[in-house]
Amino acid sequence: MKNFLRPLMLLLLFLGFALQANAQSSTPEKDPDENYTSPSKEANELFEKTVIGYHNDQYKESLPGFDKVIELDPNHYIAYRKRGYAKNQTGDTNGALEDVNKALQLSPNYKKAYLNRSDYKLALGDLQGAQEDLEKILKIDPKYSNAYVYMGDFKIKSQDLKGAMVLYDKAISLDPKNSSAFASRGTCKLDLGQYKEAIKDLSSAINLDPEYSYAYAMRGNSKFQLGDHSGALLDFDKAVEVDPKNVVAYMERASVRYNKKEYLDAVKDYNKAIELDPENVEAYYFRGAAVHDMEDYSGAIIDFNKTIELDPKHSDAYNARGNCKRELEDLNGAILDFNKALELDAKNHYAYLNRGLALAQKDLDSAAIVDYNKALELSPKNAFVYRIRGISYGDMGDFKQALQDLTTSAEIDPTDPTTFFYKGLAESELNKKKAACTSFNKAKELGDTDAQELIDEMCK
Repeated sequence: MKNFLRPLMLLLLFLGFALQANAQSSTPEKDPDENYTSPSKEANELFEKTVIGYHNDQYKESLPGFDKVIELDPNHYIAYRKRGYAKNQTGDTNGALEDVNKALQLSPNYKKAYLNRSDYKLALGDLQGAQEDLEKILKIDPKYSNAYVYMGDFKIKSQDLKGAMVLYDKAISLDPKNSSAFASRGTCKLDLGQYKEAIKDLSSAINLDPEYSYAYAMRGNSKFQLGDHSGALLDFDKAVEVDPKNVVAYMERASVRYNKKEYLDAVKDYNKAIELDPENVEAYYFRGAAVHDMEDYSGAIIDFNKTIELDPKHSDAYNARGNCKRELEDLNGAILDFNKALELDAKNHYAYLNRGLALAQKDLDSAAIVDYNKALELSPKNAFVYRIRGISYGDMGDFKQALQDLTTSAEIDPTDPTTFFYKGLAESELNKKKAACTSFNKAKELGDTDAQELIDEMCK
């Protein structure tokens, strides 16, 4: 069976996206605080050469250049800030903080340095310090648009989306050409379900900065939510063309491809995301989901094992791995995984459903029904659970209860041929021949290949 992983949703890791929005704008912002000219001609020449690679995301390669610039001119505060940013991009956030502190020591009103330091403090868990840096910027310059963008991002972190919108509006009113502000506001609208308005803002960000990979990815997400899958894919394609290292864009494009049942292409995108970010928990999880739906259950287990290794509290991964084990008829192993999934998340109705299926495969229908009951308590409109519970009741000989469940399932989802087939079986056991024939004919109409034999036997 292919339908019992938790359904995939496009990944909206909004805090991460919002905080990246400022960094991912492709056009370097001109800053009047960066008009410094070193007294050392050699330092100036080397700095100009080094920033070329820096602005092309060659952060690791730029570090020796900045080291030499600072050696030649220990007062070059811009080199300290940029070296710090490069260190952060290569994983050395503590080193980045040291460099930006030095930059601010040399230039106490350096607004962009405060923005960077706010990011580093947030990454290191110093939320209060990060907020204080933004407040310092506004004391220096109450009209500094990007400070409001960052403050809006903090509101996103606390799930105050409306508060974030107010701050993004303020940023745009101060600087109508701030592409990051439009991108962040568009992402916020996306989170609020305002997809058409989100597209407008993200399009504005792209018009201001045609190389803005993040904005393309979020606009693609908005289009997907509106059912425009082709438009979404075009935007995701553009996002990775502009920035081949944009993990978010690969993840988003993979989700669209998964939903279109293009599993192999989805796997290719998840592979790329993992290549760029080897500890991306969700990339392993969703790749496992795609591999599962290609019916490579052993391969999927490898990905779910990795998901659990990276995040031992990932309830969905235990559920998904258990489902693979169930498909491979390792029913005891499957039940252990479903138990763990429910230990981590007692409201995971998919785990109750899947554990019920495993119990039914072990011919423990009464125990299975207990789990189906719990699944329906958590998801009362789930047609499949009604159907499978009805089948279990039928296996136990309780055809009246079976018919009740199968009827409910058919009411919720009148397009499932299997439901009508089993409904007909229950009706025939209850001597409701006319109703049974109606159900068998409906099953045949919907594509069930086994119904004709019963029609020939019972309905002439």
